[in-house]
Amino acid sequence: MSLAGLCLGIGMLVDNSIVVMENVYRFSNEGMSAPKAAVRGTAQVAGPILASTLTTICVFLPMVYTSGMVSQLLIPFAFTISYRCPDNGVGNSSKSKRDKTAMV
Repeated sequence: MSLAGLCLGIGMLVDNSIVVMENVYRFSNEGMSAPKAAVRGTAQVAGPILASTLTTICVFLPMVYTSGMVSQLLIPFAFTISYRCPDNGVGNSSKSKRDKTAMV
């Protein structure tokens, strides 16, 4: 694993969390109860977050096929991102319903 890959993965996790939280906040401001806003807000952005996660994996995974010095530099980065991204997308969608309800 590379530190740069972990930094990028954590940055994506924070970005996805902000998107979910803003959507939940919007539903809360419209007068919806906190639990209902958390479920509806998360469900509404689950598709775009999943698409973003899959796009990132599709970009970084082909780096595995490089060779030479480039391979030594990029493969740890590519593996870190490819392993970390699915957790970001799935984690935000499933955990956020429970966590956002407690936070609101």
